[in-house]
Amino acid sequence: DLYVPVTIAGIEWEGTAYRMDSVPIRMRKVVEPPESMLNDVEFLEMVIEKVEEM
Repeated sequence: DLYVPVTIAGIEWEGTAYRMDSVPIRMRKVVEPPESMLNDVEFLEMVIEKVEEM
């Protein structure tokens, strides 16, 4: 198992969620994330960059 802690959209990071009927819901940040914590998009972009370097 691999666990990568990232910020939580709608709590520590702004984002968009989609309801079951495909209606987007804007989610606002309500608290500051821990220092140096990445959001899921930043983390996945970093992973893609490293894989492309291989």
